[in-house]
Amino acid sequence: PDLWGHYGIAREFAALAGRPLRPMDTADSSRWDALPAVSIDIEDKELAYRYTGLRVDNVTVKHSPVNMRIRLFYCGSRGINLLTDLTNYLMLEMGQPMHAFDARRVSKVEVRRFPKSFTFRTLDGVDREIDENTLMICSGGEPVAIAGVMGGEGSMTMDDTTSLLLESANFDGVSVRKTSTRLGLRTDASIRYEKILDPEMTPDAIRRYVKLLEDIDAGARVVSRLSDVKVRGFNEVTLAFDQAFVDRYTGIAISGDEIEHTLTAL
Repeated sequence: PDLWGHYGIAREFAALAGRPLRPMDTADSSRWDALPAVSIDIEDKELAYRYTGLRVDNVTVKHSPVNMRIRLFYCGSRGINLLTDLTNYLMLEMGQPMHAFDARRVSKVEVRRFPKSFTFRTLDGVDREIDENTLMICSGGEPVAIAGVMGGEGSMTMDDTTSLLLESANFDGVSVRKTSTRLGLRTDASIRYEKILDPEMTPDAIRRYVKLLEDIDAGARVVSRLSDVKVRGFNEVTLAFDQAFVDRYTGIAISGDEIEHTLTAL
């Protein structure tokens, strides 16, 4: 999954060329710590690993800058509106899917499955049958998105949207793949989730989104703290191996210093 975003490819190039990787420019989230939290309830702790959310008000710029729309076009994506374009831009840049909900429709979040099947209309205008195995994003009990796959038609940001609830989350990759296959709906988001993304990316993606948004729309105002519910993560693992192991599997002699430098860079 590291190579499903431009920054991951840049990291690979930096390691190959022995050059430093420029840090990503992000907003300082500590300035929002005193603000109220977004209500996030992860009811399904088996399929949802982490959910990070933020609310932003007073968005007045409606269209993305031309250079951003051109970059999206070259990557196979079309410009829609500023808030949606930024989620696509961040997904392409970092490899972390995000979703911008219209805050008029989505003010709080519940992540759950439903005991009975029902029909849900996705933002492509298609009615889809949701079964008891499908993880859903809800607000006030009402489904608003298929987790890791696609948002709902009624909750997407529109040209008149001035407030948004921003989602950056991490879900079980196998579950997303099975849902995507069952629905016949393979999206840019599901393709990335099914490769098992790093849960530690979710808050950084929101900080990056806000930095880009504030650069484009100086009047946009964050009105919640960076709300982060972490069900599980991956513990740090120490792998012990010797230089002879590397030499045997690569067929060439690589010095210990070069091995350490390469792995540190990656």
